[in-house]
Amino acid sequence: MLVSSSPRRQALLRQIGLEFHTFEPSVDESLDERLAPDAHTVAVARRKLSAFLSRELGEGSARWAVAADTVLWLDGEIIGKPADRSQARTILRRLSGRVHTVTTGLAVWNPSARVTSTDTASTLVTFAALDPLEIERYLDAQEWQGAAGGYRIQERGALLVEGIAGSYSNVVGLPIRTFYGMVAQQGYTLFP
Repeated sequence: MLVSSSPRRQALLRQIGLEFHTFEPSVDESLDERLAPDAHTVAVARRKLSAFLSRELGEGSARWAVAADTVLWLDGEIIGKPADRSQARTILRRLSGRVHTVTTGLAVWNPSARVTSTDTASTLVTFAALDPLEIERYLDAQEWQGAAGGYRIQERGALLVEGIAGSYSNVVGLPIRTFYGMVAQQGYTLFP
């Protein structure tokens, strides 16, 4: 079970051959500024998973489930999803010509052991120096909507990125190698 309605996370799981259902949790994802980015993402992923498990276990069934939360941060500050075009413009100007970090927290439910494990992955993303016209044209593409940091690397946002150090799938929203390591450690194989 993928505890997310994100089409990007769904595409990543399909890419590795997993069949799954989705559950869209309704949880508070607001920032807790007392938490470091990795702790924040794990806390939100746990809340999402708990929302699923409270329904799932109440119905008497159990299955593997993964929940994730991804944030972008710069200068120690978590940068969320922009509320509007103006905020997206401000964020992209801040990211221009700089290196920022994308962190994803994962929470995985193992139904046979009845345990939740958590982990995080972080990737450094280097943005090109963007001119104002580039930013406006990117904003016209509307990809900033619903995207942490106001861009999507798997779409036109790739044009803004000069390079990455770490997991590409993490920047998309689900660090596949980290996820695989978590389930493999619990005896679940993703290979046929």
